[in-house]
Amino acid sequence: MFAKLSIKIGLLFFLLGSSLAWGADSKRDGNSSASSGSSLQNPNAISFELLGRGILYSFNYDRELSQNFALGAGYVSYSATSGSSSATLTVIPLYANWYFSPGPHRGFLTAGADLVMLSASLSGYQLGASGLAPIAGGGYEYRGPGGFLFRGTGYLVVGTVSSTATIGLTFGYAF
Repeated sequence: MFAKLSIKIGLLFFLLGSSLAWGADSKRDGNSSASSGSSLQNPNAISFELLGRGILYSFNYDRELSQNFALGAGYVSYSATSGSSSATLTVIPLYANWYFSPGPHRGFLTAGADLVMLSASLSGYQLGASGLAPIAGGGYEYRGPGGFLFRGTGYLVVGTVSSTATIGLTFGYAF
């Protein structure tokens, strides 16, 4: 049930972003791209994503390489200890975003993989495992000329046993 709801919310973000971006494009003339808040004025972004790629949350950095393409990476680490046992789960999301239009309001598609690393100490025994989880999605981004960044994204995480859908809400600063 949560997977179906996540897909519907992600589709809603994607459609909202696409319609806002196409509406903004139809109002723009040939010389107003820079004055309308072109995202390349602020190509770097640092952000905090709730849910999404990093399971519960992640801290991210991305850089636009053109008005339609950006690369990014994130980081989050979770630790737990109980008696003589402890475990640490580290997730490093690596991703690329493709935007449908320039400007502050735009729809986008995203794809990448989460590098997932687990290390544990159980009664003196050290255990470790790592793997990649492919992830893809789409959504809406607002990257304002003043630096405020918001993204709403629906994701599909592909696992070896099953796939799951989730959503992410991103808040950050573009500079």
